[in-house]
Amino acid sequence: MAYDMPATAFSPSFAICSLWWEILWERVSTAEFVFNRTSSFLPSPNCPLCLSAVDYLQHFVFSRPCKFPVWTLIAIASITVHTIWRARWAVVFDNSPFFPNVVAAKVVTAIHRSHDLNST
Repeated sequence: MAYDMPATAFSPSFAICSLWWEILWERVSTAEFVFNRTSSFLPSPNCPLCLSAVDYLQHFVFSRPCKFPVWTLIAIASITVHTIWRARWAVVFDNSPFFPNVVAAKVVTAIHRSHDLNST
């Protein structure tokens, strides 16, 4: 059974592309960034989530414990997509059959391997 997805199903919006550009060029509007330019708009450069640390780029993207579950879900989604991608191309280049249960098992194995690497 084939599932046809529209070509725009995963096209990132302008806002998403713009945010990635800002992150890559270290121009994202963190509290620190905004405070340093217009201190009358924000009372401090501290993070609005934890209120204790300066909201610089790394803190904004990664450093808050409340964001770890989000990054974990993104990692799981990335591992899943990568495993499906590899299985799809194994059909093309290795003439391997595509069995969803085998792909799912490989996803679980890859997630455990990633967890083990990150736990050490």
